[in-house]
Amino acid sequence: MVELPTKKLDFFLETFKYLTRVPLFEFSLKTGYIIAKPISFAIYLSSSCNLNCPFCYAVKDQMLEKFTLEDVLKIVDRFSDWGVKQVTLTGGEPLLFGGLYNLLKHIKEKGMSVGFSTNGILWSDKFIKNICKIGVDRVSLSIDGLEKTHDKIRGKGAFKKAVKTLEKLSYMSKKYGKPKLILNTIILNQNIEELAELFFLAKRYNASLNLMPLTLPENPYMFNKRERKLIEKRFWVKKERLVLLEKKLDEIKQLKIRYGCLLNFDTFLELLKSYYRNPNKNRINCKKGVYDFSTIFPNGLFAPCFLTGPVGDLKNEEPKKIWFSKKYSKVVMDMKGCKKCLANCYYAPAYSDLLKDFLIYPILRKVRISHSL
Repeated sequence: MVELPTKKLDFFLETFKYLTRVPLFEFSLKTGYIIAKPISFAIYLSSSCNLNCPFCYAVKDQMLEKFTLEDVLKIVDRFSDWGVKQVTLTGGEPLLFGGLYNLLKHIKEKGMSVGFSTNGILWSDKFIKNICKIGVDRVSLSIDGLEKTHDKIRGKGAFKKAVKTLEKLSYMSKKYGKPKLILNTIILNQNIEELAELFFLAKRYNASLNLMPLTLPENPYMFNKRERKLIEKRFWVKKERLVLLEKKLDEIKQLKIRYGCLLNFDTFLELLKSYYRNPNKNRINCKKGVYDFSTIFPNGLFAPCFLTGPVGDLKNEEPKKIWFSKKYSKVVMDMKGCKKCLANCYYAPAYSDLLKDFLIYPILRKVRISHSL
């Protein structure tokens, strides 16, 4: 998913840059010729995690090998030298990576934008203060329902710990101006009725809700056929509840128009409806691998998606060389029309999405507020 800045001046400058590059990205999607460098890159620090969520596709095969801090710093420097200044750190649980604070500090000293995802369990007050002070840009916390639902999935006490971390981050982010806070929620059969309450939970702590689809591909890096069936049976939205899901998504859209606080664009909310009705139906061409350089695994291998094989080795190759190679172009073309997921990572906003979310809806909110005074 393309990350957009929140400050008005930064937003207009970065959005202008983004819009001028969209035609170049679209040309690459249609022809297979990569002509523009990526907006961002993602580093999969480790698949190690303190939780064991049943639908998580952390790459278990990578457990035997982990990045060292030195490895990651070298990769960050290569991208910085190339001029790619936006990075996402993921896992597993990034807080289990030794030297995470030093890595974040190095990235910020390079003048780069950085964010990472977390389950919110392992945070200390000192770490919260330190990352706010150095200006970490984004923190995404995974919350998949209210307390009973979340704890049933992630373990007893997980909800209270995650919300406590969210509360402290919210307080410190007001003091330091960063990070932007995001609540990642995977839509499950168990949490449909709770989506609006999760929206207001995000709003309460000055965060944005990010609705994510449950991904069920059969892939040796993710789930085998048996695992997929078990996850689908337990978590996939039941047929008789699809109408309810669609009503809830419409409700969320109206809440977004009124309050903001939602990271998803309108077009993506509509795609979610069709995805849960038929996950194998092709919806739009996958933009993964053209807009961003993702994912770099702990052994240094790079793949544009979890569902493709590796196309380069960042420990031994320059990212620019991999990105503009014929091998990489072929993989990107092969990904066109992929029907295996609806991961947010592949959805780049259309011009209409940007116009509504950053011009029309804010005007409507101001008009509504002025009328209520």
